[in-house]
Amino acid sequence: MPQLRREFGSADVVDCRGLTSGEIQKFDWTALKLDQWITMLGTAQRFPDPDKLTPDGLTGTGNSLDLINPYEPRPDIISRTQRRLNGI
Repeated sequence: MPQLRREFGSADVVDCRGLTSGEIQKFDWTALKLDQWITMLGTAQRFPDPDKLTPDGLTGTGNSLDLINPYEPRPDIISRTQRRLNGI
């Protein structure tokens, strides 16, 4: 990745570590071009439905991870975070 002066290894030995917060802060987001990615999502009919881009749609009952426990609906990220922070 030229912007970060970082290599991701070869096909045989891949470096899959995540980006550090420092690396993310250095990233020039104006140089990021998503046109090709958006076109591929549209062509594959996988473009997200804007009405589902909500905390519940992305992380709660509207998310495929809600199937983990069929007896208990999955709370969205806001509810889970509030529960974790309760009493802090």
